[in-house]
Amino acid sequence: MTHLHPFGWRTLAIVISLGTIGGVGCSAIPSSSNASPIAVPVMSPVASPVSSPVASPPRSAPTLRRTPLPRAIDPALIQAQTQFSLNLFADLQKESPDKNLFISPSSIALALAMTYNGADGETRSAMAKTLHVDDLSIAQLNAANKDLYEALEYPDSGVELKIANAIWANQGITFKPDFLRSNQNFYNAKAETLDFKDPDSLNIMNNWVKRNTNGKIETIVDRLTGDERLFLMNATYFKGAWTRPFDKAQTKPQPFTTPTGQKTVPMMSQRGGHRYLETDEFQAVSLPYGKRRLSLYVFLPKAGTTITQLTTRLNPKNWDTWMTQFSNQDGSVEI
Repeated sequence: MTHLHPFGWRTLAIVISLGTIGGVGCSAIPSSSNASPIAVPVMSPVASPVSSPVASPPRSAPTLRRTPLPRAIDPALIQAQTQFSLNLFADLQKESPDKNLFISPSSIALALAMTYNGADGETRSAMAKTLHVDDLSIAQLNAANKDLYEALEYPDSGVELKIANAIWANQGITFKPDFLRSNQNFYNAKAETLDFKDPDSLNIMNNWVKRNTNGKIETIVDRLTGDERLFLMNATYFKGAWTRPFDKAQTKPQPFTTPTGQKTVPMMSQRGGHRYLETDEFQAVSLPYGKRRLSLYVFLPKAGTTITQLTTRLNPKNWDTWMTQFSNQDGSVEI
């Protein structure tokens, strides 16, 4: 029987697209400790037609919505976002190798794609290279991002996921009609002009973020000088119930290892069948949410493998290979 301790060590998390979801769109960096786990929330692709995201009704009873299933997401966008996500993670890890990292790369990629619609010349070329969308036309990129947006928001029993985009321009800044139209049509973005010298503008933007993250993020902008020209925001909220809930009665004090030693913390546990992968470098397990459209992948480096060594192996080729190697196995998980 396989035994995995995914969070028995100092944790770190990355959110990698295709379905990139990480509880309220935030971020974190791996520690250089020998056996820190990597937690990766991922969504599986789905196929079927989809409706427009504009003016979607409230999701108070998601299981009753009769929304068509999302279309399959363009593989070129999946590959581009995976590459962007892993590159972003690697760069952030290098900056702060001794800190936890929790990021939502799709949130960043969506915001940059919105900006990309207004870019030109060298800036446009540099953004295309960074986002790995050189081979996609702006029309293809927008259409693929719209499919991704709708696939992520498609209701799933036991899962609540909300994505919101907004563009706030300083008074006197005029949007080009094509830029505004693209962001509204493909990214369902709210666009509004504010007087950044008016203190109430700060409240308007922060209240928007607070509302779209169910109160989890109360402040996104600390102050305004009045000289800012544009704020482009993405807010992501995720709350998911495990497909197989953990039994609270099984939660017990267990040792939690950090780079500086051990401490005792409550650890929940579960035994049974899981999608599992083990190599010479790590153990990994998939913990699905809801109806299994969304899943948390946890990677635990083995003794002798550092977190830095494992993260250097995180690239699209290895990721795609690993995803095909998971198989159902009986075992226990402690978090």
